[in-house]
Amino acid sequence: MNLTDDEMLLISKYRQLNRSQKEAVLASQQSFKNWLQTSLSSIWNKVSSFFNDIWGWFRSAVTPKGKFHQVWVDHNVYKNDRKGMKIHAKFDVDNVKDIPCRAAAYFYFNSGGKLTSNSNSYGTSDGQVCVSDGFTPPHEGTMYNNFELFMPYGELNMADGKHDLKFYIKLYVKGGDFFADSNWVYFTYG
Repeated sequence: MNLTDDEMLLISKYRQLNRSQKEAVLASQQSFKNWLQTSLSSIWNKVSSFFNDIWGWFRSAVTPKGKFHQVWVDHNVYKNDRKGMKIHAKFDVDNVKDIPCRAAAYFYFNSGGKLTSNSNSYGTSDGQVCVSDGFTPPHEGTMYNNFELFMPYGELNMADGKHDLKFYIKLYVKGGDFFADSNWVYFTYG
């Protein structure tokens, strides 16, 4: 996406705000207008006659977006002497240039119940099995052709026997909201 100098200034000023300030700016069209009038009056003077169009463009330009194109798994792989599954994902992201993000895979029984974790390294704060890793996109539109996550089988906390399981991956801004979900990936453990 090629941006004008004014558009780059607008996005740059927005990214300098803290999280609560960003939420306030995006809360309504009126709050965005107030911010634009007070913080970027040079731009406001140019755009006041077509403000509604600018509001729509701005919301689109600063809202993180992502799309999964493919997720695949290599089973029975070893990493650091641990047997597990290597999860691969191909996805693209927009509007998160230089912003720390994470990809996290969340694990479930096929029936829908969450797999529970006893580990801080492979679990969420509420005890669900997951594995995640960070990334920081270097461009406004960045494609990740083979983003990898490794899940040791032992961290799935499964009893002996065969178990039908599934997972999906979510992308999120670190410390912020989720902005993309993959499809379910089904597999049998054991």
